[in-house]
Amino acid sequence: MKLPEGYATEAELLEALNAPARREHAYRALIRAWQRPLYGHVHRLMGNHDDTSDVLQDAFAKFVRSLHTFRSESALSSWLFAIASRTALDALRKRQRNHRVVSEWPTAGPSAAGESDHGTVFEAEDPAAHHPDWGHVAWDEGDAVHRIQQAVASLPDRQRAVFVLKYFEGMAYRELSEMMGVTEGTLKTLYHHANEKLRRSLSAPPPPQKGLVAFNVHPTPTSQ
Repeated sequence: MKLPEGYATEAELLEALNAPARREHAYRALIRAWQRPLYGHVHRLMGNHDDTSDVLQDAFAKFVRSLHTFRSESALSSWLFAIASRTALDALRKRQRNHRVVSEWPTAGPSAAGESDHGTVFEAEDPAAHHPDWGHVAWDEGDAVHRIQQAVASLPDRQRAVFVLKYFEGMAYRELSEMMGVTEGTLKTLYHHANEKLRRSLSAPPPPQKGLVAFNVHPTPTSQ
């Protein structure tokens, strides 16, 4: 991930974050550079803006408090994403206990000022738009992105978390097992169920828009 403006290496950024006189400037630069991708990542997990904002606030606070424990064994940005992922998973577990219902899916990320700007979380070229197992019919890119967003958002919390971290973030089952505290077998089952639900949802033809004529994209051949 791109380094904050004004810092050539992560070592330079880390040195500034650990220096009391330079910490605030470095921290603000870090937020400006990494807030948007981090927001998109957490938003995919949480499914709504309010919970995402709460998780990000907690994650950044944990990042600052535990910065002295960072040992440069991974990229600083990866370490921050791991903190945010664990914080989001904790929030999802709490939400399950409270029986809360996810009712919205992000189509926006925070602007530089921290406000919503109605940009899509999935990029048009996202490989999810062409997942070979989902077998969707001929959609245009905008419709595909919208359908995928809605389908992922409709997954149960644990299935969505495993799917997002495995498919979009490329995490291994071993890493997920350590992070989520469940066996690899359970994770594989959750991922399989998530993928099957997405396949069923995305293979169905999209409903016709009101006022438009619906065409059969796979017409039955006429008899000769």
